[in-house]
Amino acid sequence: MSVVIGAALALGSAVAWSILDALRKRLAVGLSASAILLGVTLPQVPIHATLAFGGGWPEVAPGFVPLVLLAASLTAAANLLFVHAVRVSPLSLTVPYLSFTPVATLLAGALLLGQTPGRWGILGVATVALGALLLALPGPDVLRAPWRGLVRERGSQIMLGVAGLFAITNALDRLAILRASEPAYALCLTASISAALLALSSVRRELVQRRKLALWLVLAGAAGAAALLLQFLSYRFLYVAYVDAVKRAGGNVLAVLMGATFFAEGDVRRRLLAAALMSAGVALVLLDQ
Repeated sequence: MSVVIGAALALGSAVAWSILDALRKRLAVGLSASAILLGVTLPQVPIHATLAFGGGWPEVAPGFVPLVLLAASLTAAANLLFVHAVRVSPLSLTVPYLSFTPVATLLAGALLLGQTPGRWGILGVATVALGALLLALPGPDVLRAPWRGLVRERGSQIMLGVAGLFAITNALDRLAILRASEPAYALCLTASISAALLALSSVRRELVQRRKLALWLVLAGAAGAAALLLQFLSYRFLYVAYVDAVKRAGGNVLAVLMGATFFAEGDVRRRLLAAALMSAGVALVLLDQ
């Protein structure tokens, strides 16, 4: 039952992250990366604060603050690079490369958390990554197209670096949650990032000048808060690498289904094959738990 709960939470997080990705792409047209990050992060602070202090003052264990500061720094860098990546390259050619995150998280989880996956889990994560690559291909060349895409698309290269940063922050998130509750950590994480960005007068001025985008930023903040909390809660039940595999697969499969159903996107056969591979990878991951 715990595996089912963990998978459900991770899938819920995938849906929220997918919504946030689309909103950030919309906001990237009118705002800088720093302004988007502040506009998305700041609305989350009161949400997490309400949950964190709902039962009284949250308790934290020693070592929590350094983890928050390190995770906040890396998370801010990853998010700024994410916005830059989707600005310089199409969303469909950048976001799929985030599916390398669970592969990198396998190593980070083993080194930082002692989470050693079994052979089915490793195979499942690799299958999810393969399905995501197939989804990202611009043509039928399965072996060479992904690497050509990385060479030609600057956004894809940046997003691969983002995947590595997210792998590290995933492990740091789990370490921090072991020392505090999920809402308390989410509060400290988003408040730290917001405080750093609020110190930049240019970022504050940009948000004031583009206040017509306030509704979009609030919606993105709500999606981000849901995505963070569901992801953090799923760590109670699944390895961090497995959570990320389920999350990445869920988001990509959702995009495939929506594209085929509502937008009549071409090459549906290849997209469905990629979705099937990612779904099979998730099944293998859950089998290993």
